[in-house]
Amino acid sequence: MEIPLDRFEQEIDERILERGLKYFERGAVEEPEELEPGLYEAVVQGSEDYTVSVRLKGNAVTEYACDCPYDGPVCKHVVALLFELQQNVLHLPKQGKGRKKAKKPTVAEQVDRALTELPHKELVAFVRDRCMADGAFRKQFLVACAPQAITGDRKDHLKSLRAGLRAVAGRGGFFGWDDTYAAAAVLHDMVDQARTLIKKGHPQRALPMISAVIEAGAEAMEHADDSNGDIGGGIESAMVLLDELARAEHEEPFRKELLAETWRLLSDKAVNDCDWNGHLEPAAAALARTDAEAAPLMAALKRSADVEYGGATARTALLQLTRRFQGAEAATTLEERFLVHSEVRQAAIERAIKAKDWKRAKQLAEEGRLVRINGRTVTHEHYWTPHLLRIAQLTKDTPEVIRLARTLMLDSNRDGMEHYKLLRKHVAVAEWPAFLEQLLNDLRKGKGNNRALHADICAAEERWDEVMDIAREEGRNRNIFYFHSVLDKYEAELAKHFKDEVTTTLAERAEAYASKTNPKHSDYVDATKLLRRVRKLGGQDLVTALSADWRERLKRRKGLMEELGKL
Repeated sequence: MEIPLDRFEQEIDERILERGLKYFERGAVEEPEELEPGLYEAVVQGSEDYTVSVRLKGNAVTEYACDCPYDGPVCKHVVALLFELQQNVLHLPKQGKGRKKAKKPTVAEQVDRALTELPHKELVAFVRDRCMADGAFRKQFLVACAPQAITGDRKDHLKSLRAGLRAVAGRGGFFGWDDTYAAAAVLHDMVDQARTLIKKGHPQRALPMISAVIEAGAEAMEHADDSNGDIGGGIESAMVLLDELARAEHEEPFRKELLAETWRLLSDKAVNDCDWNGHLEPAAAALARTDAEAAPLMAALKRSADVEYGGATARTALLQLTRRFQGAEAATTLEERFLVHSEVRQAAIERAIKAKDWKRAKQLAEEGRLVRINGRTVTHEHYWTPHLLRIAQLTKDTPEVIRLARTLMLDSNRDGMEHYKLLRKHVAVAEWPAFLEQLLNDLRKGKGNNRALHADICAAEERWDEVMDIAREEGRNRNIFYFHSVLDKYEAELAKHFKDEVTTTLAERAEAYASKTNPKHSDYVDATKLLRRVRKLGGQDLVTALSADWRERLKRRKGLMEELGKL
């Protein structure tokens, strides 16, 4: 996700934020290097040393990465680097920091200068020595710079992968939950090499690597707790690469080789036991060119196509092959049998829309709501309603657009503002005020996300009194420590109209955190974060008064005093 740099403290989970701040405060972030304009990298010292990178564009963090095993959206090491980069803006002191250093050239600039100035013989000698001393570097160099030198068939690569996986396996060769990240790295490393070879125009050399990753990954899955999906992700990345290869144009000998290898993997029991054929089936279908190639594949797909769960790709591939090799009529007959499955019905609707057969498209969508398998409704009540709405838009059926958009807004709890925009566009200007009042009245009676949608619509209509009423209601109905979504979302605009009430509310929340009976340090961090927001809205006097009160009344709370010192 993209993170606003000036509000990253409000966007990231509080526990992760607190841990990242602690890393920053103890000086765990080494001096960041600017690899290229806007791309920063640093080592953060934790239980191990982790390499962290963030890319800044304008006032946003557009990319971030860390080689730690954390699988959440943002890890504490990334947060520590953000605090490091923003320490002057946030007025955060850090021990061991001297005066601000002059801006250094980026790493890219330093490397470019070195490559320009270093004599050619010395550069060649350096690369040769590194290749001989470092196997990983040698492999990367050959893949990137001399792909024609890469040798080895599938068995060679499989042997290499098995050795790499054994080296990171736990006791008895089993991959425990904390071993799978390292195992996945072994698989991804070879996938990356294969991808580079393809980009360099050597898909024939990449194919044995891709196959080896799929096989070795499937073997590892038999002895792994892959609840994080790490090993599965490595297999998936190889499958995707194989699928991409299958859909590209190749010389006839390699196409046949690619089809044969895809078919071999489809027939591999270990691969299919892991249920990783989701990319193999469509890849094989895309590669088939003759009746002789298609016939055995279609026979195999028919055995999988009637399975409700896991049969979607088989059905899609079988329909494609039937249409190509047996004609449209045979494909239509097969499709009618498969219409109980939602992905087939959706594809049929898309074809009808493309053909502008509106009657057929509407019929398929309306009948989709009635489909049952084994007495069970297959899809949600409004699963097909967006298709009907799209058809109404394409046919310029304004009353139906209004009816369906309103239905989806009130009943489906998704894409509410998109439906509001449709209504705003299609309801006549003279009728809009009365229509809006009725719509808001229905939202007031609703449940779940309707309160937030109600606030969003009122904000779009600039009815700030009502937005504030919703924020007040939210504050009354929820514990003060909970996230106040409406007030936080529209804080700046509400402060223009209700400055005293907004700043007072934020200050009350800060007081509640600071005065907790059994506080954690994160409560003190939250309290001072709220005070910063009060100050930003112009409530400096309130911040000064509350800070002074805490320093006197809560002076024994060392953590709070530390956070106030940063304020």
